[in-house]
Amino acid sequence: MLKLMLDENISPALNKPLWEMQVDTTSTRDRNMLKAGDHEVWKVAQDEDRSVVTINYGDFERLARLTPRHAGLVIIPSGRGRDGQLKLIQSVVESVRAENAVLPSFRGRVFKISEDGTISVEQTPDPQAARVALRVVS
Repeated sequence: MLKLMLDENISPALNKPLWEMQVDTTSTRDRNMLKAGDHEVWKVAQDEDRSVVTINYGDFERLARLTPRHAGLVIIPSGRGRDGQLKLIQSVVESVRAENAVLPSFRGRVFKISEDGTISVEQTPDPQAARVALRVVS
């Protein structure tokens, strides 16, 4: 099952409709983590194998690049109301499920949704894999 952690800038009211889509969803507000640092939210999400959904791309994108085999990151544009946020998140969930209906996963990828709803996906490098490759070559 896909698992999400909604950052504080994403409406916690989205939990229910996402659960109805069979997406295990929680939010920083549910966890009493409002005003928690991005690194704290990231750690809890990674410990629970949850992809973070946020509009705050800077810190989370950096954390994704530094975390080997992270659970995923979904970045949506700001300025959307609850319904707009839900539509964008649903589009990413549907896209991931279309790739692999049996084992859908955000793992190791950063999903960025543009203002027009276009989804771009970046596979983040695994720093440990790069180190292993360097050792093998040398």
